[in-house]
Amino acid sequence: MRRRAQLGLVALAATAGGGAWGVTLWQYLHPPLGPSLRAMLARAGGLDEEAVSVGSARLGWPLTLEARDVATGEWAAAHIAVDVDPWAALGGARRIARVRVERLATELGTVGEVEATSAHGHARVALRHVTATLPPEHWLGGLGLAIDEVGLETEGGGLKRLAFAGARLWGVGELAGAATRAPDGSWLVRAARPGVTVTARLDHDGADGQARLERLAIGEWAAAHGLPVGGAATATGTIVFGADASGAQAKVRVDLGGVTIDSPSVAPRPIGNLEASVDGEVGWSGGAVIARGLGVRVGKTRLVLDGSAAPGGPFDMTAALPKMACADLLASLPHALVPHLDGLVVDGEIAGRVQLSGDTDDPETLALDVSGVNGCHARADAPLADVASLVRADAPALVGHTVEGRPLPLTSKNPSWRALDSLPPSVVRAFLVAEDGRFFVHHGFDVDRIGHALAADLDAGKFDRGASTISQQVAKNLWTGGERTVGRKLEEAVLTWRLEQVLDKRRILELYLNLVELGPGVYGIQDASERYFGKLPDELSADEAAQLAALLPAPRRGMDAFWQRRYRALAARMPSEHVVMPAPPVAAKPAVKLSRR
Repeated sequence: MRRRAQLGLVALAATAGGGAWGVTLWQYLHPPLGPSLRAMLARAGGLDEEAVSVGSARLGWPLTLEARDVATGEWAAAHIAVDVDPWAALGGARRIARVRVERLATELGTVGEVEATSAHGHARVALRHVTATLPPEHWLGGLGLAIDEVGLETEGGGLKRLAFAGARLWGVGELAGAATRAPDGSWLVRAARPGVTVTARLDHDGADGQARLERLAIGEWAAAHGLPVGGAATATGTIVFGADASGAQAKVRVDLGGVTIDSPSVAPRPIGNLEASVDGEVGWSGGAVIARGLGVRVGKTRLVLDGSAAPGGPFDMTAALPKMACADLLASLPHALVPHLDGLVVDGEIAGRVQLSGDTDDPETLALDVSGVNGCHARADAPLADVASLVRADAPALVGHTVEGRPLPLTSKNPSWRALDSLPPSVVRAFLVAEDGRFFVHHGFDVDRIGHALAADLDAGKFDRGASTISQQVAKNLWTGGERTVGRKLEEAVLTWRLEQVLDKRRILELYLNLVELGPGVYGIQDASERYFGKLPDELSADEAAQLAALLPAPRRGMDAFWQRRYRALAARMPSEHVVMPAPPVAAKPAVKLSRR
């Protein structure tokens, strides 16, 4: 950035004042004023006259020069007024009493009002409504700096000290403080507001400093950044920061208290009295956010984030869960977030790692990798989701299963119940191809399918595509319901894990084919085949089975245009799609009678 832009407002006051003095008395005898002011401004600022423009100018009494729509190529102002001391002028002395500027724009930012006075080699400048407009790659560009009022004092043509009030930095407002110039030319800054004190050292190469937080109220700031933590949330800790031409970085060690999560996308009811902590490094460079060992702890669970993400560009982020006790992980989940897990008792250890990379401008580049070790074992199930009881035909979740208040028992006592072995392979295959082709390969979760769904969501610009496996859908229908919240997804994940532990794949698939919704008020393959084709499932052709499977994932829309597209795509895949089919049941070996001799 050029030096004249860095000198900023002091240079502007000197240029405007010098130009005014040069034309004030002379202009009474030599009109017009505009071109003369233009030439004087160019000369005073060391600029090419062609780069200077003046919309209009007039000279009033007592010796006030006013100009509108002034631009020099390095700064522009809507209005400039320069007051010259008339009595000093009559005596031949150069004395500018005051310079006023409105709506000033420079390479550094914009200023609503500027007022400068000078006496005996000292100048005082007041700035109001200052907003930095630096590009994102500048070390100050991503901080959203704005100041209500700034006072500057100069000595010998250079800035000596300044004070400010109503400053806002990265959404933290109402900062007030002062800055003084050190012998080496750098600036020593101290700013404060209730709950936070900031000290920093700034020079033309960058800045470094520290912020100390003491029960700083962060609710309003967090809400402005899309984080609903509640109005009582506070932060306590330290942030050590630095910035230079390559970017900015901060070492964070902050404890959060009084947090209340009130978001329908997280849970249907507010989750209050939460505590958390954040530690590690975060920064930005070239418009990209960077995390290095950034840990987020809730209870005894600590997730560690590493990587970078540029809005509208490439990203490569990793979230790691260091090895920990399964019981501690479960205890870290607030009861209000996962009520169906209350009472679940587990032991063992777990660790995991998720890496997501790609480019938001090219969804096909998205790659998802999930790895880890799950050594968790359930010792007791939650009363609201007793998965272990599903091994019995009279399990409450099966006998008492309802949909929309209507009983739909998942047992052979239900006339619509169909055992898996009684269904034609073509019917079973159609639903596996349509919903979960890797059902007999995965362990409840299909990472490849999740990756494809994320890519489709990235392409569409919204999170709308689902990637639930058949096991997840059974867990949802038996216990958690259809709410699309973070809490319900966490419950669904844990209950899917338990489901895969307790039941074999054939039993899970059998439950699914008897509870899946296939239209308004239509549940299970038996009801669907009778409703749409007037026949039993074992009488369905492969094409009719594909028509039923194509009703998913939006069965309540019926056989509309969306269904038509889905059906045609499924029918084209059916002949060649490879899916693992259920193995025939293992016949029980006849008992061997032992005779006594």
